[in-house]
Amino acid sequence: MSDRYNVSKLLEVFTVRHIARNHPVLQLHVTVNTLTPGLCESELIRDHNVVIRAIGWVIKKLIARTTEVGSRTLVHGGVAAGEETHGKFMSTCHVLEAAKLVEGPEGRGLEDRVWDELSQKLEAIKPGITKNLGA
Repeated sequence: MSDRYNVSKLLEVFTVRHIARNHPVLQLHVTVNTLTPGLCESELIRDHNVVIRAIGWVIKKLIARTTEVGSRTLVHGGVAAGEETHGKFMSTCHVLEAAKLVEGPEGRGLEDRVWDELSQKLEAIKPGITKNLGA
């Protein structure tokens, strides 16, 4: 369970890249991108044991951003980022390369596989849901 956050972010990156690759801004009428606010002051580890919380507290005091600073990339991605960010990964209001796994030779195949499996699950829950994207 400790790696669920990282895996969920990777799945998000693959999904957004697939949507953006197959549906340009002109078709969607929105720009979709993934982003990270970076390490921010939050209660993300509140349910961990006391040792993890203590280590997290020290790390946050040393390097964490305030939630206001972290939110700047969220706001930028939602209101200020242009078409050049469509399907891209953003941090500190800038487009960055995604992980080597995503950008590398295996990336496109994994992206397609993630989309195929996700869309099958979504269709099982709500038939026709992916048709909203023209998929």
